[in-house]
Amino acid sequence: MSHAPSWVTDQVQQIHHRARIGFDPWQPGQTGEGQFYLLQLFHRKDAEKTYSGYWNYRGPIFGKDFDRLTYTPITIAKLSHLDVYQGGVITKLKEWIIPIRKRIRENRETLGNLYDREATEISGAAGEELYWRAKKSIFGPQVVAKKFLTKEDKDVLCGDKMERDRIKMRESLLPKGDLG
Repeated sequence: MSHAPSWVTDQVQQIHHRARIGFDPWQPGQTGEGQFYLLQLFHRKDAEKTYSGYWNYRGPIFGKDFDRLTYTPITIAKLSHLDVYQGGVITKLKEWIIPIRKRIRENRETLGNLYDREATEISGAAGEELYWRAKKSIFGPQVVAKKFLTKEDKDVLCGDKMERDRIKMRESLLPKGDLG
């Protein structure tokens, strides 16, 4: 039978006070030494509302003792032996504990920033290419006297209007409304 290292079980309990690591020594159709599981202790009333995942005394539960009359261990995820022995379960649990809305928002922000950078690089390269082609061309740009330029034309030529009106891709990927 395998035992979870105490430093891993202590870290898991620091992240979430009702998280434990369980070991199921045998499963039907399985050859080998067994399987580790991430367990969460639910209050007995809350556990009745779940429809699967009861631990049902399948094997030892590592970590601090708990009142089995008050709490019921429910399986949350399967863990590999490497995750348990090398501490990979700690990073997974830290990631899983973050609310899904916050993870989605962070993911979309990073994607939006990446798309913004790529669009800026592409437009800069395309602008340089067009500038040098126009310089080489026998057809020059149409010259317009400055006195005929409107305020809007001057803003466009200076790049002020384009920067002001440009919608950042990061903002367009974010969901509408406040997600907290």
